[in-house]
Amino acid sequence: MKAAMVAALVIGAGIIAAPSASAVPLGAPAAKAGCGSGWVCMWKSVNYTGATATFNPSTFGMTADLSEAKYLWTDGSSLNDSISSLVNFSNTWNVRFYRDWYWSAAQLGTVPGDGYSTLSGTGVNHSISSIDWTACNGTCGPGHNH
Repeated sequence: MKAAMVAALVIGAGIIAAPSASAVPLGAPAAKAGCGSGWVCMWKSVNYTGATATFNPSTFGMTADLSEAKYLWTDGSSLNDSISSLVNFSNTWNVRFYRDWYWSAAQLGTVPGDGYSTLSGTGVNHSISSIDWTACNGTCGPGHNH
């Protein structure tokens, strides 16, 4: 079995459980935008604004090719190649965002607590097509605000 669990996103109307409203240790703007502890959240616009998409790595472990029609923003548009800001509040997961499907090409690695108010300059702005994660196993964080 592949060591990394691969994301199955919980998007828009398909959200099974809402993110926790509990306080988070980083990124007041992201917390105010509704990303709770235990969740990875993405926004269509910079500064944690615009349409949203969330997933909980502790709950899901299926593949996610973001070009599939089922992965949508809360505004109904495709999630593929359109993420502008994100935060990893997962607590125990290192999460990687890849430019291409099947977890290839440029990637942006995050640890719990990482927040990117803009992906400009990261190599993956408006080009993320797949996501995967691995348990931290003692190598989590600290995260960074970018």
